[in-house]
Amino acid sequence: MAAVAGSVALGVYVASDDARTRADWQPGLPPGHVLLLRSGPASGADLPPVPAVTDRVRAVLPAGSVGPVDVPICAAPRKPDDYCTVTAMLPPERVCPFEAEVFRSAAARERALADPRCRRPTPSPQGMYLPVLVDDGAALPALTDAPPDEVARATAVLRAGGVVVTDPRYLVDGTVAVTADRASEDPGPPVSTTVAAPGYVLRGGLPVDRLVLSAPTATRLGLAAENLGYAVQTDGTPSAAQQRRLGAELRSLVPVLVEVESGPPASDQRPLLLLLALAPA
Repeated sequence: MAAVAGSVALGVYVASDDARTRADWQPGLPPGHVLLLRSGPASGADLPPVPAVTDRVRAVLPAGSVGPVDVPICAAPRKPDDYCTVTAMLPPERVCPFEAEVFRSAAARERALADPRCRRPTPSPQGMYLPVLVDDGAALPALTDAPPDEVARATAVLRAGGVVVTDPRYLVDGTVAVTADRASEDPGPPVSTTVAAPGYVLRGGLPVDRLVLSAPTATRLGLAAENLGYAVQTDGTPSAAQQRRLGAELRSLVPVLVEVESGPPASDQRPLLLLLALAPA
């Protein structure tokens, strides 16, 4: 009897833990939307223009918008081992006052949890995620699923040379401070460049932390844009057959990997519960 009770208790725990995992799941790409990431011989070469790709995508999927996916890299001249990181900067009064080492203390953890400056406004995403982009607004519908009116306002700011964030803490008096650090394997500290640019907070759509730079702001930071592929806004999750057909349709134009955010992770509780059911009494 005790063994049966233990099995039931464990089964309930596994089920509740699985439900919690699914509830905490936060995608980095809107579910059902598609990333077409260049691969093979296309790497390092210019990619086809968006209209040509859009025509082939729409031959397979009832797609909405298709936009280029560009990420920041160090601008030329650069050495092979140069790498650049880009970060939106919080104003000092909005920075969590607790150092990471202090969190080892239970009392400090309690104080930090009670301090709104130490709480992230968005959950950490899982799966495919592009935290920093260089864009003029063309990729925003596919990557954010934000309402059209918000996308239009964000696009206007980007095309005027500004930046877009999803975390309102970064916007101060209408501007966002952005820092780019350039480092390499050579000894010495990274070279940092900070600029302030007109900003807009994209509040709707996918709730993940994202920084979108306009091309002029990227240039001011000593950055260039590298095209990874394309983002596709869809009306629903493409089937496996549609994904294969899409890759085949694009192959003669540009080889791509077709990546789709299909939804939360599948439950793994059924096999465990089955094992429990088969366990000897």
